Amino acid sequence: MIRIYLSLILMVFSLETLSDDHKKKGANKDMKKLKESMGYWKAEDCKNVSDAAGLFLYYSYEVLEESSELREAGKELQADKLGEGGVALSQVAANYAKTFEAFCKR
Repeated sequence: MIRIYLSLILMVFSLETLSDDHKKKGANKDMKKLKESMGYWKAEDCKNVSDAAGLFLYYSYEVLEESSELREAGKELQADKLGEGGVALSQVAANYAKTFEAFCKR
């Protein structure tokens, strides 16, 4: 019985020594270079794209809220024009999100 336990312990420790160390120095830099060569953008550029998508989405919401208020006030024509603007801003936000997904998603 002791031989079985010793064999199991030996197998576990031998497998641990054969496993790769993912914390090698410079591996992170190599991965960044590889991703950039594959077409991924730098982190700061991705942050800017993400921030822009969020900003356009926020403005879209604000414009649609204002359109809703105008509609309640009986100003249908102005509400329709603002509503179209809000939809356009949401489409721009969606385009930025797709760009982020294509070039930044890691």
